[in-house]
Amino acid sequence: MSRFLIGTFSLLVFLACGNEAIEQSSNGSESGIQEITLEIRDTLDVPSGEYIATVADVCGHPELGMLILDNIALSVRYSCNNGSSATMCEEGSGPGGLLYPLSIACLSDGRFLIADEMKNEVMIYSQQGEYIDTFLLTEWYVPYKMIAYDSAIVCDLIELDYSADLPEYTYSVRKYVEGEFTPQNVYCELRWDWDSPDFYTDIELFDFTASHNGDVFIAQDVSNYFIEVFSPSGESHFLINRSDVSRLPKPDQVIQDEIAEFERWASQDQAYMGGYQPSSYYPLIELAGVDSEGNLWVRRLDLASENIVFDIYDSDGSLFGCAELPQDQNNEKLQIKIDQYGIYASTTDASDNVAVYVVDNLGGF
Repeated sequence: MSRFLIGTFSLLVFLACGNEAIEQSSNGSESGIQEITLEIRDTLDVPSGEYIATVADVCGHPELGMLILDNIALSVRYSCNNGSSATMCEEGSGPGGLLYPLSIACLSDGRFLIADEMKNEVMIYSQQGEYIDTFLLTEWYVPYKMIAYDSAIVCDLIELDYSADLPEYTYSVRKYVEGEFTPQNVYCELRWDWDSPDFYTDIELFDFTASHNGDVFIAQDVSNYFIEVFSPSGESHFLINRSDVSRLPKPDQVIQDEIAEFERWASQDQAYMGGYQPSSYYPLIELAGVDSEGNLWVRRLDLASENIVFDIYDSDGSLFGCAELPQDQNNEKLQIKIDQYGIYASTTDASDNVAVYVVDNLGGF
């Protein structure tokens, strides 16, 4: 079962604090940083007899509050103004039906997109969940992550290129406007020979997010605190480089355990030719998302910390806030996602007690 979290606190206070904060250089020196405390304070009701089987993805919605994509129940659950929830979309191989949905994103007018791996399709729906049309067809894979704004999405895509002498996998972060793609809308592109084990390692280390203003944030190796920021036109804008945050090496036994676990999983993958070697370092950061004021939230994956910790950067790349969500036995494994509508997170619960949590800012400013 899955547990879920949504943050509804106002992000305008962060903009005000950012204007007062002393600027930070891109190498990570800091002063005047606001300390922010987050706390779970409420739950979202799920009707009796219903449950969330899994949270494949989540996004905010301008009218419905939030959309939860469940790829086991093959449906989208949305929140209502009274705190309850309801479902829309359903299983099916026909137009608009769900077979294996992976990601969801909401356009500014309330229409939303679902990427379905088995249909090789990104489908677009009305605010009421009625199927409208195909937004994008793909040859191999669909986006595993999509961030939408206006009529565009920024997403990742894996393709297999047969035009080279040796077939190559291509992984790119790109933008589609109303389903149309142009080469200048590629923010990052990585290539591997089709039989290279580095493909799996590099994909695991890669992370990206985007803002509703169209800026794109890319970390090619999350075991380093290094983020490149691109403007909507695709130009490299600035870098966030925290050399003061140390990488944490993995013990040899952890590496061997990861190899063994991957080999078990890869036994189902006919393309895997062996030779997988995970990163020698633990992940250091996660790009949680961008809030309504264009502030980037970077989750710092500190194994020694008792709390979930975020660094918050303004649109110029200055660090002006650090937020913490205290952990306990109920939320220690939360996966966090942030967009202009709130903070969302999910984890797996061993019991059937599925809940949607509301988070508020109790930092006192």
